[in-house]
Amino acid sequence: MALEESPLARLKRWGVRPRKRLGQNFLVDRHQTERIAEALEPLRGGRVLEIGAGSGELTDALVRGGAEVWAIEKDRDLAERLKAESAARILTEDALEVRFRNVIPEGPFAVAGNLPYYCTTDLLLHVLDQREGVTRAVFLVQREYADRLVSPPGRKTYGSIGVFVRYFAETEKLFTVPPGAFHPRPDVTSAVVRLTLRPGSRLEPAREKALFTVTRRAFQQRRKQLGTALRDLVSGGREEMLEAFARAGVDPARRGETLSLEEFMELAGALEGRLS
Repeated sequence: MALEESPLARLKRWGVRPRKRLGQNFLVDRHQTERIAEALEPLRGGRVLEIGAGSGELTDALVRGGAEVWAIEKDRDLAERLKAESAARILTEDALEVRFRNVIPEGPFAVAGNLPYYCTTDLLLHVLDQREGVTRAVFLVQREYADRLVSPPGRKTYGSIGVFVRYFAETEKLFTVPPGAFHPRPDVTSAVVRLTLRPGSRLEPAREKALFTVTRRAFQQRRKQLGTALRDLVSGGREEMLEAFARAGVDPARRGETLSLEEFMELAGALEGRLS
């Protein structure tokens, strides 16, 4: 694609009209796409799987940075145009149905993308589920969602998705992107987050499952004390449950929104085998 052609001019030449049902808000500010690509550095010689190529602006920036790029695009019309003009390998697929290791069978790679607001969580969880080989991921998301991913305990923005993602990766909110950087212009401000994936698993499968069960329930009933919120999940009597809290060093009168990831992990370990 010719760098001299502006993103909006390219979309006009292609005759593309953003599809609301696909959540298409194309990033058309070249400065911002360069910043996102730079957040994945080092790129040269690396491999990147892009989710949602859209108009190809980020795709181009990744290629210019020296990366080998595979770009997934669900919109067939866009994918065909990208195949004709992009140096990346374009996959006409729904990213939620792609097995990453079928695309990049071995070795490390990074993931990037401008994630549609309506399915951000689904895509993020899919990436974590497909994390084998993924070293880092850089995503453009709604600013409020980015705040949830990096929020410390005790804030209204702190929730189960932040705990879940933090279990798998170190999370950073890098910078915001204004509505004017998109076509069409959304009603919200966006932000770029970077996830640096931790290798391997931190807990055994049974304890990991317990962690996610406890965390999910704690935030489903975030106004309740943990001893109350978890009571119907824990087998045995109240005394056994209180003993488990004591072993974990967690006061059952606390609310889930005050616990750090490490405290949730301790509590899950103490309750493992007692959760229904």
